[in-house]
Amino acid sequence: MHEADKYPQPTVIGHRARGPRDIEWVLTVGVAPLLVLVLTMPIMALIDHQDLLPGALGDWNLYAVFGLTVFAPIMIVACVAALVMIADFRAGRAVSTFGNVLAILCMTVLVTAEITDLFRPVVDGDPAGWVSALTPSGTPLFVAPYIAVLVANAFVALRLWRQGQ
Repeated sequence: MHEADKYPQPTVIGHRARGPRDIEWVLTVGVAPLLVLVLTMPIMALIDHQDLLPGALGDWNLYAVFGLTVFAPIMIVACVAALVMIADFRAGRAVSTFGNVLAILCMTVLVTAEITDLFRPVVDGDPAGWVSALTPSGTPLFVAPYIAVLVANAFVALRLWRQGQ
């Protein structure tokens, strides 16, 4: 590997330079749901299961594992966008924006659904239920990772489209 390959120079496109950081942002935000799942699983294994935190993390982990059916295609779109962005920034930006919008929509639906559950009567007596009803203090903890991923996707989309390219 040549020294120049380790530190690629930014390519000027339109009014701003496209650098390797754009590709890093697209990849990092694209796999963020998986990263949060991987980071919260060890925490779940270490914390006592009687507190507020494990209920929220347990529900997050359950939603994230089953949500991989939705998140996996979005992660694939992000990886494809990063690869396309290497060769053609504009096409990669379009693919990334599509993935960012999909992720924003998914996270908005999940956050909205969990917040609306606060206004329903709490019936947590179902022994066959997989998720517990969260308390008003547990819901912000539960939705925090979704909101963080939503904000990160919005940031990346805005970052790629800034300065009128």
